[in-house]
Amino acid sequence: MNEQEFLKQYDQQHYPRPSLAVDMAVFSVIRQETGNYRKLPEQKLSVLLIERAEHPFQNQWALPGGFVLPNETVETAARRELEEETGIKETDLRQLHIFSEPERDPRGWIISSSFMALTEITQSLSSCKDAKQAKWFTCTYTTLEEQTTQETESSYQILQRNKLTLQRNDMELTAVIEVKQTLSLYNRKTTYTVVENTGLAFDHAKIIACAITALRNDLERSTDAFRFLPETFTLTDIQQVYETILGKKLLTANFRRKIAPYVIQTNRQTTARGHRSAQLYKRNKTAFLGKQILQVTHEA
Repeated sequence: MNEQEFLKQYDQQHYPRPSLAVDMAVFSVIRQETGNYRKLPEQKLSVLLIERAEHPFQNQWALPGGFVLPNETVETAARRELEEETGIKETDLRQLHIFSEPERDPRGWIISSSFMALTEITQSLSSCKDAKQAKWFTCTYTTLEEQTTQETESSYQILQRNKLTLQRNDMELTAVIEVKQTLSLYNRKTTYTVVENTGLAFDHAKIIACAITALRNDLERSTDAFRFLPETFTLTDIQQVYETILGKKLLTANFRRKIAPYVIQTNRQTTARGHRSAQLYKRNKTAFLGKQILQVTHEA
């Protein structure tokens, strides 16, 4: 039997096939005025959620997403679903992870190819029949407890209990995620388990936790944080964005030394009422392009 004959008689139903879906964790950094002109605006990491219009998890909040249609790639489906359910058209979607636990969806065996993205809050939101509304929720992801144990002479296990909190006005959605990392000389294995969940559909608390971790790791080797800044900004502005995404305070001197190659000093200063004037900077586009080339070369 040659290959053509084999393919002609091959039965695709020989193996059971799951449905394929896409889910998108889209983040932004939102500036919130404090109400006190002497204080700088607060920066809040936010994630985009939709209120489900249909069962299962009707009226609960979830990540935007849906099923991959015949003749679509997962990337095409992700962009289509994101636009249909939220109105967002132009954003840089990045592959995050495959979530394939057999019981992750009550409708049956459904595998999710997840993506994450960063976007500006200025994009207007809309919805469709699958989603009642799309809204931004401020997002915090903090460690409640951590324990490190030595498994063997050359392997360790780190066990964390982390809390995810999503807020909008007087609405609060929470989840506790257990993160287990097994580290050896050449490998790192990480698993996420949702142990408590209030208000989030499916396993989307796990997807958000995984996306935040990836976002924080990416920030160490990218210039993504600059996309949330205006054309000119202070060094405090950019440090606040980094601290907001990372969820921790940074040493100012170390941060400014690290960021120095990517900014150029202008001849202007801030004039905001209630604050001391501060030097304004702009992006060093040459350094940005150089870093992008280095990243592409490294990945290749």
